[in-house]
Amino acid sequence: MTVRLLAIDVDGTLANSKGIVTERTRQVLHEAVARGLYVVISTGRSRSFLQCVSDQVALEQPLICNNGAEIWKNAAELLARRFMPVETGQEIIHIFKRYGVEHMWGNDEQGDFSPEMFQQVLQNPPMKLGAFFEDEHQLAAVRSEINALPDIEITSSDELNLEVMKYGTSKAHGLAELATEFSISLDDVMCFGDSYNDMEMFEECGTAVAMGNANDELKAMATYITATNDEDGVARAIEQYVFAVQEPIA
Repeated sequence: MTVRLLAIDVDGTLANSKGIVTERTRQVLHEAVARGLYVVISTGRSRSFLQCVSDQVALEQPLICNNGAEIWKNAAELLARRFMPVETGQEIIHIFKRYGVEHMWGNDEQGDFSPEMFQQVLQNPPMKLGAFFEDEHQLAAVRSEINALPDIEITSSDELNLEVMKYGTSKAHGLAELATEFSISLDDVMCFGDSYNDMEMFEECGTAVAMGNANDELKAMATYITATNDEDGVARAIEQYVFAVQEPIA
């Protein structure tokens, strides 16, 4: 097996606890591209919310945003988007409000929603809707109601958040589309992550690397466990499991 593509989560993985991509990590990613690998940022973040991190990385490489609801072949060329129906998105917002959820977010093809947009009727189908919760009981009640809606996919990137997309949407789905576009087998993909929305990637990729700060469920699925995101875990793993064992790709 030759690793041809690196798929890397952002929060808790690529970026440290201060939201910074360190110089060491940036240099390793640039070396990976120079060696012929694709470096794909694969995140639950929207494209605009990702920008501050992608600017730090400074690579013209593919992007998977919104947990796979938005896939970019490169920084300028959109490959695919997946939307929930407007009616479904509106019902999700109604459920959030009914349970007193205050911290909501979402986006559509026009960009991220402002707080005011949650007080209005949705005009466009959303790619993703999400919320943070006060406690596990509030989250469980909301999740139970949203689970009853048709054609939706639920995941989370934190113990007290919930993210909703169109059914079948995941980082793994996004990776599969990119792999097909670039004629790469998922067996030749190494993925990195720390939380629940990385699980599908870990199931599908040939090599899965969990961060030292990852949750226990993800660690149990991993091929390797690296250092934490505050210890350049991504850079260390690439150096050890890619650079040290394979030649540059022609």
